Amino acid sequence: MPGLLQQKLLKPEQLAEMIGLTPETLAQWRCEGRGPVFIKVSERRVLYAESAVEIWLQSRQKGGPGDAKSNRSSKKGRVLVLPVHGGRSAILRNHRFGGHRTK
Repeated sequence: MPGLLQQKLLKPEQLAEMIGLTPETLAQWRCEGRGPVFIKVSERRVLYAESAVEIWLQSRQKGGPGDAKSNRSSKKGRVLVLPVHGGRSAILRNHRFGGHRTK
């Protein structure tokens, strides 16, 4: 992979237009730690390396052979166990609230 100076760097507006989002969505994703890897050049300037965007887009592909949802039927042995509470809990005779009776 070439160095960052040899790569094409995209402004948030350019990237947003390319992938059909708004620059505000990209800004929100940056705050949340989502979206493609970005370069913070200064306090108010953010750029995206084209190769990092390409890697991020490839990781977002769905429906192919590497997609986890399409391979769910092949995952066997995964069991979900939930606790079951049987009936009413016993009265705690020595507890300050446990010894009272109701009608």
